[in-house]
Amino acid sequence: MKQYARSTLICCLTLICLSALCFAATIDQVAGDYTLIVEEKVAVKKIGKDTWSGQSTLTVNANGTWLDNLGASGVAVLDAKGKKLLLHMDGASIAELEDTLVDWAYAAAAQAGVSASGLKFTFTDLKAAKCKIDKKTNRLAKKFKVTGKGIASGTVDGDTGVLKFKYSLKATIL
Repeated sequence: MKQYARSTLICCLTLICLSALCFAATIDQVAGDYTLIVEEKVAVKKIGKDTWSGQSTLTVNANGTWLDNLGASGVAVLDAKGKKLLLHMDGASIAELEDTLVDWAYAAAAQAGVSASGLKFTFTDLKAAKCKIDKKTNRLAKKFKVTGKGIASGTVDGDTGVLKFKYSLKATIL
């Protein structure tokens, strides 16, 4: 009787371990198109803040890449447990975002009545998006965010120097 109970226990533990592994998603399962509502913000010291919101489309490819309809792209990597997808921007997309932030900073300066010229943005820290994966559907779940910070150089109200900025993106998956 003890041998039977021990065998049953080992069998149950094995099934529990295997079922935990089954919840790990693969990139093939996560791949596909996602519709997003996106809200982006930038705040620049001595200049002000600007925001943008709208709808976007994110495509995750089975080869481990991603792109959106605004032209950003990069690498999509599953975490070790297969429960989160990390979206890293490639260099060209980061440079494009830095250029976009320049336009937003000029808009923020105009709203605040601040004179700004020759602005250039450089990220010193840009976090990858960490997207949770729904364990029932193996699709991206509900929300994710991207945050970053850096320096902006240029002239603000006649003073040339370096300013700090913060950036955030919040996305809701429809």
